[in-house]
Amino acid sequence: MAFDATVGGENSNSYVTIAEADAFFEMRPQYEDWEDLEENKEAWLVLATDRLEQEKYQGERTDDDQALSFPRVGVVVDGIEIDNDTIPQGMKRAQMKYALILSGEDNPLSNTGLEGFKRLKVDVIDMEPVEGYKAGSLPSDVQREIQPLLSGGSGHQFRVFRG
Repeated sequence: MAFDATVGGENSNSYVTIAEADAFFEMRPQYEDWEDLEENKEAWLVLATDRLEQEKYQGERTDDDQALSFPRVGVVVDGIEIDNDTIPQGMKRAQMKYALILSGEDNPLSNTGLEGFKRLKVDVIDMEPVEGYKAGSLPSDVQREIQPLLSGGSGHQFRVFRG
């Protein structure tokens, strides 16, 4: 399957184009790391998209035939409904950041089972869990980008009055 960043496309497998990702990283300290990926940029963006597609987002897909979760109708962020023909910037930033994070790991799809620990003592087994870590969770920077878009996330805010 070819790399396809068509918004709402039936064969789309990325939310951003290579040109968008290049421009994003151009003004960031990770630019050289991104550029070092050369012809593998597409593959890392697709892999990041695959993982982001596993989350449950607000609203519904704009078109039943679209391959990816976005664009969507009924997505509200900070009280403003996102246009149903666009990809939210938070989703694009999350994909690009996660693609670069994944590219830096030896095997990004395998967990050792020790990710939730910051110390392991073998002599007398002494394990200390990392506070707040959940297996399979996205990196915190990526999670913050998509949090307002998630179903049941902080995308909807209501003011409660008690009388």
